[in-house]
Amino acid sequence: SEMLLGIDVPLSFGRMTLSPGFAAGLGAMRTEGRTAGQVEHEVRKTGGLRADVHATLTVPLGKRIALDFAVTADMTQETHVEFATEMKVPDEPLLLVRFGAGLRYGGL
Repeated sequence: SEMLLGIDVPLSFGRMTLSPGFAAGLGAMRTEGRTAGQVEHEVRKTGGLRADVHATLTVPLGKRIALDFAVTADMTQETHVEFATEMKVPDEPLLLVRFGAGLRYGGL
């Protein structure tokens, strides 16, 4: 779970709109699991600062429909809140890059 506060700046290029932005805040991750032969599950919690830079390109196809193409780079600063020593879980990634495409309807 994350709570970020951000800002986007929409820039028009003809009918298309490019919306770059930045967001920052706090986030947490909870991982549960069992190791082989273990009856009880173990829990690992981490939390820390989060930031992302992102951009969305909106390409209108008609009056109320458009294609959205997005790219986001998420950065994390991990702090161990609680750790079960027997559980072998990888650390949170320090950088995630995501790409997305979608169809937008209405409100153009």
